[in-house]
Amino acid sequence: MSLGTMEQRTEGMKRQAKELIEQAYQRGYKAGVESCADAIGQISDDAKNDGITEGRDEAWELAYKLVFNQGNIRDVFDSKSLGSIVEEYSVTEAIEKIREWEEKQTQEEDNEIHVGDEVKNQYGFKYFITGINDNLCCGIGGTGYYQNDIRLVKKTGRSIPEIAEVLKKIQEGE
Repeated sequence: MSLGTMEQRTEGMKRQAKELIEQAYQRGYKAGVESCADAIGQISDDAKNDGITEGRDEAWELAYKLVFNQGNIRDVFDSKSLGSIVEEYSVTEAIEKIREWEEKQTQEEDNEIHVGDEVKNQYGFKYFITGINDNLCCGIGGTGYYQNDIRLVKKTGRSIPEIAEVLKKIQEGE
């Protein structure tokens, strides 16, 4: 009984190793698929329904915004008609585009200057706003009275809302 040449035995062992590797791979793959299927099966019907409801609510909110806020929607979608928006964007894309626009609006509102806000002018002087008239703002700071074009000042983040209240009381006394 001949075991064959060394080369034949080596080839036989390689073939056998490949078969064992393939079998191990298939067992691992099958176990992974079963594990994933089990995990998906464990998601409760309530959780699935909550996700569906949440998605529907979000889509309905988008539809409401598209129909009833058309002035703003024209800004968001570059003056496109409702029909072209529906044709050109998926629900997800439209929702994301509106969210980005709303965030930008919120940031712009946060940057709006009001009486009582502390600002810093182009020369680095800080003062609190006591009045705004068109594009002109004025206020008081540690070194006196300031007046600037409102586009040349930036909010520092500090605010004393009581300034507006005091000014209102002063005006009521007149």
